[in-house]
Formats: sequence, C-alpha cells, structure tokens
Amino acid sequence: MATKLLQVPTFRDQYVRYLDTITRFITLPDSIFPRIDELHDLITPAAIADPFRTLDYGYTVQDFHDGFDQTVDFHTPYGIKPFLGLRADSTLQQIAGVLTGTTNPEAPPHVVVVYPNPASDRLYIHTAPAFSTGQLTATLFDATGRPVSTSQWMATSAPYEWLLGDLPEGCYVLKLMSGSKVLIIKIVKS
Repeated sequence: MATKLLQVPTFRDQYVRYLDTITRFITLPDSIFPRIDELHDLITPAAIADPFRTLDYGYTVQDFHDGFDQTVDFHTPYGIKPFLGLRADSTLQQIAGVLTGTTNPEAPPHVVVVYPNPASDRLYIHTAPAFSTGQLTATLFDATGRPVSTSQWMATSAPYEWLLGDLPEGCYVLKLMSGSKVLIIKIVKS
C-alpha cells in the first residue's frame, strides 16, 4: 500500500517534506546534538542526586553520562546520539529512495540527496562522505544549457541550503562536482 501511495505525486511530495523536516529539525546530528548536550547538563544534578538510580539496573552516574554517546548495557545497544545519527542516515536513505524510485532495502546508502524537487524558494543538497568530504561546486543550467547559478561550499554532515531566489519557474539541470566526481540531477522550480 505504501508503494502505491508514494506513486501519487502529491502524497510522495508530502512524505518527502515530512521526512525532510524530521531529518533537518529533529534527528540530524547538527540540529539535535547541541540541544541534547543542553538537556544533559540540565538534568545531570538531578541524576547525581537521585537515590533510586542504582536500584534501576544498578546504573552509575558514569552510566548516565555514557548513555548519551555509547552502549551502556545489553538492552540499550546505542547511546542516544549514535541512535539519532542512525535514524538520520536511515531517513535520508528513505528520501533518496523515494526521489530515485529505489525501494530496495538492500540498496547501497545514498550518496547525494537533493530535495525538495520540485523546489520553490530553496533547495537542500545533502552529500554523504562517499561522494565528498571536501569542496563541492554546484551549477544550475536552464533548459537551453546556459549556466544560471553557481554555488560552492565545503561538505558537512548538514544539508547545504541553496536559495533559488528569483530564478524563473521551469526545468533545470543541477551539475554537482567534487574533485573528479560529477553528478547530474534534473530539478524543477515551481
């Protein structure tokens, strides 16, 4: 049923928008880790003062601190940060699968995800380390092949936000380059 729903462009676009929002504002490490660190600092005094902490599986204060970054025991196989990192990667793979039509769960992890497409005022470009860990150059070409916009940035774990400004509506080709790697993606500005 999900596959059939995602074949409907309106539903597919809404699905991608929801996943995009979840990833950028909730699970993407650059978005959520600073807030987790703030909360960790905020609740540490209460965790230290809790006289019942050791009665719950014998957890120590060090276990409390470790639980943010690493495995504590058999029933918590991830710390909260690695868990959220995995969720972000999984979500980006889902977005890539929807945008490329790849629904095979055994498919290799995404290399580049560009969303939303169609785009209105901004485009997000997320690159995996498999594509680039250095400088990226992106050029948008109009339907006649004329370059209309170029942008350069350093690859990070966060998606790059490219403001499309007053580009007219229409079809474009995005050429993304990193060293000798080149990727061509069709983009629609609506």
